[in-house]
Amino acid sequence: MVLILTCSIIKIAQTALKKHNSVPINDFVILFGAVRVGELRKGVEYFIDAINFLCKNNETSNVTIVSIGNGKLEDLLPNTSFNIVNLGYISDYHRLADVYNLADVFVTTTIQDSGPMMVNQSIACGTPVVCFDIGVARDIVINGKTGFKAELYNAKEIAKGIKKLYDLDKEARTIVKENCALLARKEYSREVSANNFLKIINSNELTC
Repeated sequence: MVLILTCSIIKIAQTALKKHNSVPINDFVILFGAVRVGELRKGVEYFIDAINFLCKNNETSNVTIVSIGNGKLEDLLPNTSFNIVNLGYISDYHRLADVYNLADVFVTTTIQDSGPMMVNQSIACGTPVVCFDIGVARDIVINGKTGFKAELYNAKEIAKGIKKLYDLDKEARTIVKENCALLARKEYSREVSANNFLKIINSNELTC
C-alpha cells in the first residue's frame, strides 16, 4: 500500500530519472524484474526469447533494458544489441517507484504466479505492463489500454506487445500511462481497499 501511494504522488520527470540511472535519455526503457532473476517460475527464458526476437527482426532501436533483482540479466543476454542497466535488488519503496516511473513498459514473463505484485505496482505507477495472461494481470492488464497480455508460454506475443508500446507516439504513450494510474486509483487505492474490507466485515464473511 505504501508503494501505491508513493507512485500516485511522486511526479519526477522521466528524463531526470534516466540521467540518475545512467540510461540514455532518448531510449525506450523496458523494465524487467524479479527477486531472483533466474528463478524458473518467473519465466526469464521467455523474456530472453522475446528480446532476441525483437533484436533478430531489427524492429526496434534505442532500447535499454533496466533489470532489478538478484542476478545479472546481462549474463543471460550476451548477444543482445540492447543496452542493459542492472540496478540490483531494490528494497526501498520510494526507490522502486522511481524505477517504475523511469520505464516505458514493465515486462514480466512469470508462468506460475497469482500476481506478481510487480504488476500491481507498475500499474499504480502509471507504467503499462506486458505479461502472460495469468494471475492478477487478467483483471488489470487491459489490451491496448494498460498494456498487453500474451498467451501463456508465447514469447513471440510478448515481443509483439512490447513492439506495440514501442510504436506509440508520445501522446499515445501518455494516454496509456494515464489509463494505468486511473485504473489503480479506481481498483486499489487506500479508500477502495478500506471499503472492500468493510464490506467483508459487514457481510460476516470473516470467521474466527
